[in-house]
Amino acid sequence: MKIDKIFAIIYIVLMLFVVMNNKVYAYEDLENEELKVAISSIDDTVKSARNFISDADTTGTVNESDVKEYVGYIYNILLACGLVIAVAVGVFLGIKFMMDSAEEQAEVKEMLIPYVVGCVIIFGAFGIWKIVMMVMEGFNS
Repeated sequence: MKIDKIFAIIYIVLMLFVVMNNKVYAYEDLENEELKVAISSIDDTVKSARNFISDADTTGTVNESDVKEYVGYIYNILLACGLVIAVAVGVFLGIKFMMDSAEEQAEVKEMLIPYVVGCVIIFGAFGIWKIVMMVMEGFNS
């Protein structure tokens, strides 16, 4: 027990040394295809990130109607697949329940719980997705 605690303390101390090192020692210059060595602090990195964001080209925006159409298309495909699979499994379980013996019918009843939970998860996820999409459309109005 004490050995585990000692190893845990050593591990934590080593991780603190790794985390506390905030120097960047190299970066790649893509224009000249070479690796340049530089030492910069976290502040320099944050400043470079802010400059990158402020220099971003915002003229190429995403067309909202294209995204809405694409997401709706994916939604309908996934909903149809989920519906087909749920119906197929339900039909399979129903036929198996009608044709099998009493012991096997008990197994089918046990299989119904994961089936119902799976249906609730699948159609609940699609319902949540639809609600989120409607709420997001309300924000854009």
